[in-house]
Amino acid sequence: GRRDAIRETWFKYAHRGEGYTLRMDSCNEVLWDARFIIGRPVDISPWRTGELHKVALEKEMAEHGDLINLEAHPDNYYSITQKTLGIFAFARDMYEKVDFVLKTDDDSYVKIDLWLELMLRKSAVRSYLGKFHPFVPIREKDHKWFVSEEEYPDERVPGPEYGMGCGYALSLDLIEHILERYEKALVKPFFLEDVNTALMLEDLYPPVKPDKTLQEKLNCWGFFPGGSGSVLYHYTSMEAMRCLGDAFFNKTFNSLARDACFRQPILDWMQTPIGWQICEGSQDFSTHEYRTLDACLKWQKYYYNR
Repeated sequence: GRRDAIRETWFKYAHRGEGYTLRMDSCNEVLWDARFIIGRPVDISPWRTGELHKVALEKEMAEHGDLINLEAHPDNYYSITQKTLGIFAFARDMYEKVDFVLKTDDDSYVKIDLWLELMLRKSAVRSYLGKFHPFVPIREKDHKWFVSEEEYPDERVPGPEYGMGCGYALSLDLIEHILERYEKALVKPFFLEDVNTALMLEDLYPPVKPDKTLQEKLNCWGFFPGGSGSVLYHYTSMEAMRCLGDAFFNKTFNSLARDACFRQPILDWMQTPIGWQICEGSQDFSTHEYRTLDACLKWQKYYYNR
């Protein structure tokens, strides 16, 4: 499945438990590790029960050794905040020294060599890197990201700039601050995990300034692959992930190879009802969806005129 596609590509050089030394140049080496964090298996159907899933996960863990299981929380979208806090705690407690923790999604492809090269240039103190977006709560009740006024009142809008969940990095001192507030119950966790991270840093003085060095290098919007200088690609299918992995590790990556990896998944998505609806512009768009529409139109033009 998706975890196997990640293991076969950008996870493949992480060494379980000890980290992996990636030589960046003649002078610098970086020790890094990578893990998946999962919650308690839940019943999906009478044929896919939580107990059956648990047995499969135990087998997967024994084979790969890269899963962190948070039994206290169900494995669903609304437990992502708890899972993110769990990976922060794991990084703090597992290793003697950690400079940065990168949180990313399982549909993100990370060009890990470029990412680590960028991290070498960053201060390991009060660093918060990502693709930042101001938080404005969505009030439509049927929306996936609906936020009530009770959860986030209007007088606090717009909220802080937050590193989008596709991929952001924090220095260890900021992670320790977040965990202290969480473990002492000084703040109630917010269900949008990327926003929660920014909210838990709001009390620091002087304020933490978002590092936007990677603003144009993180392709979080998806559906259109962005520049070849990107260090992260979001909404990546398993097929596209393996395609990108082959290109990167065989040193054949360029803009043509990148486009080839993304072309078919996007065209497949455009054939779905929601894909056509968005691409035809027949619904009310948020800023995110306008970018998606623009991507659709570019791909339509490319596909039909190639």
